[in-house]
Amino acid sequence: MTKKKFLVWLMLTICMSLTFNACDSDDGYYGDYTGNAPFLGTWYGMSTDITFTFNSSGYGTYTNQYGEYYNFSWDYGENYLDVYFNDGTIWNLDWRFTPKGYLALYDENLGYTTYYTR
Repeated sequence: MTKKKFLVWLMLTICMSLTFNACDSDDGYYGDYTGNAPFLGTWYGMSTDITFTFNSSGYGTYTNQYGEYYNFSWDYGENYLDVYFNDGTIWNLDWRFTPKGYLALYDENLGYTTYYTR
């Protein structure tokens, strides 16, 4: 009986160890942690006077071409950037870096891309 219990526990342990896995740090998902976002800092619009500042706290500031600024919180993943303005407006953007290091933000709702530089 003891040998049978040992084999059952051994099989259970083996099965449990096979079900655990870890994600690689390079799996392309950034999650909710904004402190490691690759686009932290201030970005200036290349064709407009718009600026975005992304802070590691998950908050930031948007300044439009008229000099008006708006505070927001943000979240991101591998290809998406969601900007939540304090007035309830949400921008769903796709982000990427160009080969020259510019930040490209594609507005899904408007259908155009704006490029930013440091």
